Amino acid sequence: MSPNDAYQQPIWSLVMDGTREAYTLDKTTGRVLNPNYLDIKSRCFNDLPDFKVIFTETPEETAPHGARSFAEAVPVPVTPAIVMAIYNATGTMFELPITPDKILAALGKA
Repeated sequence: MSPNDAYQQPIWSLVMDGTREAYTLDKTTGRVLNPNYLDIKSRCFNDLPDFKVIFTETPEETAPHGARSFAEAVPVPVTPAIVMAIYNATGTMFELPITPDKILAALGKA
């Protein structure tokens, strides 16, 4: 994998797992109304703040060429961190998905 790809993989993981839009369900049937990524709005790199990705190179001794996976664990803490940051900023705990409309309503600015 190229260093550029390695750098972008955890950033894209943050984008997809931390800022994606919710699925929309039909209230009668429970059917997903936006079942693909064409219908779910996602952020672009230009919409994001600057990230600093730092890798600590620790080869996996038992793997071929010392290869090690590196971005699979990124999504695990992302959503809780975003939820808590918004809670700390607003004093309101939100149910997911957190949308600008929900935040503005909680702040009395809707």
